[in-house]
Amino acid sequence: MIQTLALAVAMGVATSSFAFADDYLWSGIYAGVHAGWGAGTVNWVDYSNGWFTDAANPAHSAKGDGVLGGGHIGVLHHHANNLVTGVELAASGLDANTSVASAIYTDHTLQTDIDMVATATARLGYSLGRFLPYVEAGYAGGNIHMRNFDTNWCAPVLCVFDSKRWHNGFVFGAGTDIRVTGNIIAGLNYRFINLDADDHQGINQNLGVDEHFGADAQVHSATFRLSWLFNSN
Repeated sequence: MIQTLALAVAMGVATSSFAFADDYLWSGIYAGVHAGWGAGTVNWVDYSNGWFTDAANPAHSAKGDGVLGGGHIGVLHHHANNLVTGVELAASGLDANTSVASAIYTDHTLQTDIDMVATATARLGYSLGRFLPYVEAGYAGGNIHMRNFDTNWCAPVLCVFDSKRWHNGFVFGAGTDIRVTGNIIAGLNYRFINLDADDHQGINQNLGVDEHFGADAQVHSATFRLSWLFNSN
């Protein structure tokens, strides 16, 4: 009798747990906004053989952080075993500026800025009813803006090299979404974005010399997300 009662209770708990997970179906299209903080590191090499320093090809690394925010849209599919798969597109503006002064020429400064990142990710999560923890990975791209200027050689105007290029790369991350209501989803998300190396090359305005830099970057972001799921189950 006791064994029968214990088995019935266990089956009831299991059934209740499964039903709880099924109370909130995550299938559907969703869209929303996100905001938080991004910390970026830009690594760059001066191939100009002495324009920024006296050494050929000196390598530098500069860190900057700032507010990150943007929008996202995606689609989810809730499988029978409570696995949830999906894809998402997102774009974010970022204010991660850095500035490095030349150790040799004190009137030379190189500024970098990661001003935009975009991602296309695949998701894998597991539904716990209202809660959906997940991992994600995919493509990332972003703008790296480099500006090298001198306040003395071209006075009273600036000697300026200005280059903005789109860098391709990858992203991986993790997060948790919470169903606040049937349609409203709040969430927290962490991402690591790697932007691959590319060349920034051109003529320094008002000086007439060629400048050539190589640059890559990494970004860590933490954001709060608010989305609308077009499915009220």
